[in-house]
Amino acid sequence: MKIGFISMPLTGHLNPMIALSRKLQSRGHEIVFIGVPDVGPYACAAGLDFVSYCEEEFPAGSCASALAPVAKLHGTEATRWTIQGAGRAFFQIASQHLPGTLAETGG
Repeated sequence: MKIGFISMPLTGHLNPMIALSRKLQSRGHEIVFIGVPDVGPYACAAGLDFVSYCEEEFPAGSCASALAPVAKLHGTEATRWTIQGAGRAFFQIASQHLPGTLAETGG
């Protein structure tokens, strides 16, 4: 079975998804990890196929500065910032690109 994973470029999201991806891959599933360019090194280091999207909106190296404010927040403040701030913008932009990206991967 072919399975695609899409993750925010945050280690708290990437690490568990990569662990699950590798487990499924070890059981014979075809895995493709989909993300903004900053996700690529994590997926590739784990031996997963990687497909990039939103390269123009989120070029390689851009996520650290965009996500820096949330690193200083905790609990509900971090959740609120993600939902109302950059997270919302990220999801809106991603939703414009993901249908085409998924189609390209055969999903």
